[in-house]
Amino acid sequence: MRRGLTACLCAVVLLTGCGKSYWTESCGDCEVTLRDSGNTEKAVEIVVTVDGEETILKTLAVPAERISAEAFTDILGYSGFRLTERQGLAVQDPAQDWSLRTYYAVEDGSVLQIAESFGWGPPQDYSVDLDEDGGMELVNNVTYGGDGHQDVHIFQRRPDGIWMGRLSTKNLPNHDDRGVTSTAVVYNAERNVFEIRYLMKNSQEPGVVESQGLERVEFTPYGVQEK
Repeated sequence: MRRGLTACLCAVVLLTGCGKSYWTESCGDCEVTLRDSGNTEKAVEIVVTVDGEETILKTLAVPAERISAEAFTDILGYSGFRLTERQGLAVQDPAQDWSLRTYYAVEDGSVLQIAESFGWGPPQDYSVDLDEDGGMELVNNVTYGGDGHQDVHIFQRRPDGIWMGRLSTKNLPNHDDRGVTSTAVVYNAERNVFEIRYLMKNSQEPGVVESQGLERVEFTPYGVQEK
């Protein structure tokens, strides 16, 4: 069973007159505000308000137009917002910029970091029931900004917190193993399979191994990080 990740755009309320705040977005039980930092010169801060209490989530020395937020419901069983930080590398087409996207849940008055993704262009993040237990994992295609390495990060909620998984690239047939850049891992959402492409010894063509479910996934604790 597969379900594409759905996220509704928060309602944007422009604040005028004060000259300090750029926008406030309503995300269900919380509000997210981007405003000039009161403590750091030439910086902005992301502020989350829950039940009238403010929490400064981040302080960033970047232009305000690179920061946005988007609400979500029922990702890993949480509701909250996804914060996107564009890096300003794609000058001609900001939509294709390299971005860091962090998922925050709001639960019992606390703001929790539950997942993240990054890469060029729009997010390729999907809610998928990989182990067919009725609970959705969050599967994120990511691309590193330096060497362009492609990988998949899988987030799973368990009773003891959030765990993050990656596909093992061990024991690939005839693999010319030159480190992480000799492999590329991508989740194909249309076919619901993971595709591992890799350098092969004595071959100009890449090898391809496909994997389904969690058969190659190795998990480590990610934790739920309270802000």
